[in-house]
Amino acid sequence: MFSVLFQIHGIISMSLKSTEITDEIENYINTFFATENDFQKKLKQSAKIKNFPQIVISPQQAAFLQFLIKAVNARYILEIGSLYGYSAISMAYFLPNNGKLISLEKDKELSKYLKFNIKKAGLSDIIEVHNVEALGFLKAYKPEFAFDLVFIDADKQQYPDYLRFGTKLLRKGGIIAADNALAFGDIAKRHITGRKDEVMYVRKFNKILSDPSRYKSCLLPIGDGLAMGIKL
Repeated sequence: MFSVLFQIHGIISMSLKSTEITDEIENYINTFFATENDFQKKLKQSAKIKNFPQIVISPQQAAFLQFLIKAVNARYILEIGSLYGYSAISMAYFLPNNGKLISLEKDKELSKYLKFNIKKAGLSDIIEVHNVEALGFLKAYKPEFAFDLVFIDADKQQYPDYLRFGTKLLRKGGIIAADNALAFGDIAKRHITGRKDEVMYVRKFNKILSDPSRYKSCLLPIGDGLAMGIKL
């Protein structure tokens, strides 16, 4: 009896702590569960050649967002911060033909390249690009529909405001998600050597999102952390 209880206890103890993600496990996950198509791979390669920032979401995060889109039958998505289009295109692949992804990107050069990539991917009818400062746009934006998913991956200092206004545009039961929820690995550190302001704003964002009276939320440690909340 003691032996059985010990074994059960051992199994339970192991389940209470996340398994360490080694390079081998990372490669395994990417091989079977985070596969990119040729266009996604070439998109990152061409952006690197053009010296655009290599700060897009990871293939695992893209795969999980695609999973969410299908799970909730999303039709309308708002993306705050699109860079050159990797995440927008990855998500739009899984929208229905009558779906719509509203993409906000404030950098003019990136917006032009974003539109070029969207056209090349054959998604011009689904992805609508706005070259704007996101917060001002969100304050005035009055769409004829509520969003099923809002994805945030932009300047961290505005994360709490993006959460506030993004939530207003989200349907009840819709999902709001944000990249960099682990703040470059500094989210739980007492002493932060760099990007201190950004880390503090991400912490503020996470605290608001974790409010159980407003959201059912979680934080997945994939990429630099993907925080998500269901609007209650």
